[in-house]
Amino acid sequence: MNFVKRAGLSLRARKSRTVALLGIFVVICALLLGGSLLEAAAVRQEAEAQRTIGVDVTVQGKGLTPATADRLGARPPVTRYNPLLPLTADAHGFDPLTSPEPEPEPKPKPEPMPGGEQEGRPLAVRGVRDLGMLLPFSYGSTKITAGRAIAPRDTDRRVAVIEERLAAKNGLKVGDTIRLRSADGKPDVPVEVLGVFQDPMRDPPRWTPPDELPGNTLYVQCRCFSLRAYAAA
Repeated sequence: MNFVKRAGLSLRARKSRTVALLGIFVVICALLLGGSLLEAAAVRQEAEAQRTIGVDVTVQGKGLTPATADRLGARPPVTRYNPLLPLTADAHGFDPLTSPEPEPEPKPKPEPMPGGEQEGRPLAVRGVRDLGMLLPFSYGSTKITAGRAIAPRDTDRRVAVIEERLAAKNGLKVGDTIRLRSADGKPDVPVEVLGVFQDPMRDPPRWTPPDELPGNTLYVQCRCFSLRAYAAA
């Protein structure tokens, strides 16, 4: 009891110091409690954001077709999807871009592949469902300069978005029709120019195969082509 009594007397005798220490103790407890509450709230917000925004998933495979992508896209919890089909094609009625530098060594013409297909087609064609979902377009590094991008509402249309260098060389504009052809000449697919885009990538300073030139890349609605006729690049 004497110890407790002496402690009480000591506290009363040093009121200002006691109050200061008590105040510091309360502040520290409040900070610790506030930090715990903020951390818990951040965890809840992150989980809610993941449920609301979702995550991106990439699916790759040789058997992936627009029809397969549609079936996968119709399954919950998928909210948006965009098949990206890399193809190559020949131009019919217009001229692809060519490298201004000479080819280092002439190469023999490639032998016909089974089914009549050949390598070395000059156009890099990308079949898409929603062009705005591709990162270069969504981030704004690649911009639509005329017309508009391919959207899901264009599913049943044969439309294309071409690079402005290819458009300038051939005098093409929105609303024009271009024709793309597989190596065996069949089928010859007419597509309407829906838009023109600007790729910030400059032409390479050395000789480059035509299908690797940025100006020879075009995007088409992914259902425009028969995958048997247009081999994967």
